Amino acid sequence: MAMFELDLRLERQTNLPPLEAWERSRELLTRYESMGFTVGFSRSEPPTGVSAELSDANGTQLVAAVDVSSTAALTIDLRGRIHVGGFAGALASRQQVQNVARERLVALLDRAFAAPASRPAPAPAPAAKPAAAAAAAAKKPPTSITVEELDAKLRALRGLVERGVIDEADFQAKKVELLGRL
Repeated sequence: MAMFELDLRLERQTNLPPLEAWERSRELLTRYESMGFTVGFSRSEPPTGVSAELSDANGTQLVAAVDVSSTAALTIDLRGRIHVGGFAGALASRQQVQNVARERLVALLDRAFAAPASRPAPAPAPAAKPAAAAAAAAKKPPTSITVEELDAKLRALRGLVERGVIDEADFQAKKVELLGRL
């Protein structure tokens, strides 16, 4: 398992009243629970800001803070230590971990601020998955792998899904690619 320091800041303008932006920011932090984190709120000051401590079973410890301006502009800070285990931890760089954390935070922001607070964002259309899988299968990598290598890579990827680093669609696309290398 590798440990990486995370120091991430995002800014986003919303078109919502500040109190609603604050409520959605709190929901955004709560959504980390779906990625295997324990979320403990340490600051809750409507409508100006909310902070939470995020931790997981692997030892990741982060502090997430969202400040909401009077014009409902958001400043999101995500700082701390993130642990990446297995194959991914052995190969990852700090910049890669930072990029994945940024992508996940942007996805959470998009979901939290795209749909009304009372409804979850709609799931992607099922037709998109076969298209993605077909595209991945069409790109046949030049090198082959053994069944043992395939098994190890799929286990490492499943671990990334379980920790919320990648989603199920990413896993399935990579699985199709790896199966094409047998």
